[in-house]
Amino acid sequence: MDSESHLSVFDREMRLRGFRPATQETYHYYLARFLREFGDRDHPKNINEEEIKEKLDLIGMRSKCELKQTIGAAKFFWGEVLHQPRKLIHVQYPIWHQKLPEVIDRKVLAERIQKIEDVRDRAIVSTFFDTGIRLNELCHLKVSDIPKDRPIIIVREGKGGKDRIVPRTRELREILGEYWLQDRPDDWLFPGEKLGNYISPVTVQRITRDCVQAHPHQIRHSYATALLEKGTPLPIIQAILGHKNITTTMRYLHVSNQALQMVSSNLLEIAA
Repeated sequence: MDSESHLSVFDREMRLRGFRPATQETYHYYLARFLREFGDRDHPKNINEEEIKEKLDLIGMRSKCELKQTIGAAKFFWGEVLHQPRKLIHVQYPIWHQKLPEVIDRKVLAERIQKIEDVRDRAIVSTFFDTGIRLNELCHLKVSDIPKDRPIIIVREGKGGKDRIVPRTRELREILGEYWLQDRPDDWLFPGEKLGNYISPVTVQRITRDCVQAHPHQIRHSYATALLEKGTPLPIIQAILGHKNITTTMRYLHVSNQALQMVSSNLLEIAA
């Protein structure tokens, strides 16, 4: 199977549809893996519905997250690129059980950040810590997204393709300033190893794991919970985090110590 030519057409169609760069990268990666599952088949048009389901079933046994991304890529590929939507019309996305956010104590995170010696790595982890932005959003930050005269960061084309503004603390401004003076990034705030490219999500995950023993999303959860416990209204937290639906933001009510203590106090008053 000439996977490269199929993937090239797939990439072009995603660009024409205006898919976010992060989505394009993710779908390309998972479709490439999926097509390799079929070996040396002559053309993906000749793969039937049952074969596709069998391979997806094997992927689902490994990881629900991988299955979800593979289905999304496959539906677009067979439906919109090969014009064979019926092959996946009966394939549904896996049921996703909503888990409570994993929150790491802010004091513990702050102490770990203070111990990071590498200036770039400290700037990366601090950006997560002080803004709560997503992994891909951080990777795609540009120097121009950090206005010099305003205490904000502009997140462009976040999840859902929307721009938003997040506050920037004085501490983060100082850390990013120190980083800029050292590395002098020109376009991407955190450039990758390849010239003209941004830092890869895998590299950023390794940095947060090694430096503070946390995934970027755990740092995001801790930031959101801290906002809630400071009394920030839920709609404001929703806007800062870029949640489409406020019910997503309301998950943090379940892990906020302050919210739980408030409920406990009210129950005691009622009981009295």
